[in-house]
Amino acid sequence: MTYNVGNRLTQAQSNLNAVESYGYDASGLRLWKQGPDGVTHVFYNGLDSKPLADFYLASGSVQGGTPMVYFAGKRVDNQSVEDRLGTAVVQGGTTSRAYFPYGEQRSGTSTEVQYATYKRDSVTNLDYAQHRYYSSQIVRFTTPDPYDGSTDPQVPQSFNRYVYVISDPINGNDSTGLDGSPADGCKVNGIWISLCLVGNPTRPTVPNTVYATLRKAQALLSDRSGLSMDCERDIEKIDAQRDPSQRNPDVTFDSVINAAAGASFKSGVGSADPISALYANPVAGPAAQRQEDAQYGPGQTIGNDFARNPHGLTAESVLGGSTIYINPTLISKNLLIDETLLFHEAFHLMGFTDDDLQKALGLTVDPNNTKNITLKLTKDCFTGKDNN
Repeated sequence: MTYNVGNRLTQAQSNLNAVESYGYDASGLRLWKQGPDGVTHVFYNGLDSKPLADFYLASGSVQGGTPMVYFAGKRVDNQSVEDRLGTAVVQGGTTSRAYFPYGEQRSGTSTEVQYATYKRDSVTNLDYAQHRYYSSQIVRFTTPDPYDGSTDPQVPQSFNRYVYVISDPINGNDSTGLDGSPADGCKVNGIWISLCLVGNPTRPTVPNTVYATLRKAQALLSDRSGLSMDCERDIEKIDAQRDPSQRNPDVTFDSVINAAAGASFKSGVGSADPISALYANPVAGPAAQRQEDAQYGPGQTIGNDFARNPHGLTAESVLGGSTIYINPTLISKNLLIDETLLFHEAFHLMGFTDDDLQKALGLTVDPNNTKNITLKLTKDCFTGKDNN
């Protein structure tokens, strides 16, 4: 028997009447768990949701605790050591454990923090993954992915909303239960290669870590629930720049977020796609191609565009489309910066040019300095008062 609120179990009871209870903060992150033995675990978490300490309470008092130390995102204290996917392979300095690829334990002593950063609950035998639960017995999550942006037309496996890391547990994990994050490389013919590329050689050459960062930024964008009056005014002014005959009265904060969250990514560096691919409009695309060819030589590509601006061009979006071309080396590891970048690019996906945005926001119109748009949107829509 189980009791839950949304996708968060609050109590579970086995057929043998063993009971576990669970408590969460306002964001749904687990704060405590009381096991069948009556001992309560209280978890203290960092800003990145990683646990910083685990204290044990019994008979109303603290009986002990375990501080947790991380280096380069992996736990490295004397109580636990994680492998490249975040699985705790050593516990207490001496106990080694091993798992089958999808999390079934094959050797070692059972402890709470186990497979791929997850905490295994003893009564249900499910792994808690923040936003939902994973079952190593049936090798899938018990509920569908709550994040709509996790499906990717370029990755057919992503349309299975229950599957664990698109059926590739050797090369990735999913610590939050939202969207799988690749490790810092992949295994090819039994050999580990650092910073491998997503998918096969015919797909965009975006490093796994960059792809994962952008997906996380999309997830954070989708979770935003409030915006300031400054941001609302910016959006209204931007929409007003569009030709009245083509103006969409439904351009709102939500529609911009949806455009950003639904975007797919390709590497612009070395891309052989023609300049015309940056325009969904069948007339505008060829016109832009002719202009670029006349200026720089015939057969200009998106890769040529990025090569001319190796340190200043972070992204180019298909105007009126759904694809964002990026320079992977310029994508920030700061998720707030990435959120704002995607928010900026979302207006292009909705059909607005940089000229439109600069004029609407009262900025200097300069095609070679579009970072002023991102800085303005950061201040008004992300870091300003009332933006949540």
